[in-house]
Amino acid sequence: MKPAFYKSPAYKKKQSTLIKSAWKNGAYNHLRKIEKRICARDKCGKSFLSIPSDPKKYCSRSCAIKVNNTQRKRNLKLDEEQLIKLYHHGFSSKEIAEELGFSENKINYWLKQFKIPKRSISNAIYLKHNPNGDPFSIKRNLTRRKTAFRIRLRNLLGRR
Repeated sequence: MKPAFYKSPAYKKKQSTLIKSAWKNGAYNHLRKIEKRICARDKCGKSFLSIPSDPKKYCSRSCAIKVNNTQRKRNLKLDEEQLIKLYHHGFSSKEIAEELGFSENKINYWLKQFKIPKRSISNAIYLKHNPNGDPFSIKRNLTRRKTAFRIRLRNLLGRR
């Protein structure tokens, strides 16, 4: 059996402070297993310390991103003239995004950067439904039936 003083709070507190200070001073560093690794990214080559159970292969998150996100497009800047031309020809930001292979948010970002004013929702809807211009303009090439209808309509309204 163990003596009773091992269970006393004063003994436990004293032992706790002794062990904590020993860990801080490095007395138990031989128990910490730390290995030196080299970053798995080809162009990096930096070394870093890690415990053996850690699956870490790269020295930093930025190295891991550069290796694992190869499909990601970086530093993409849109051509201002092309964007202006497409937007002023009536394409929506969504259609431009699909055409150029970017996200809609990226197109909106560059529209804002190039200070191209965005269309209001009503203008966008109007342009979407009337790509050939104003549907209320007078049409020149009317059939006989439509011409006769217009004449009758003018007579009814009292206009000449």
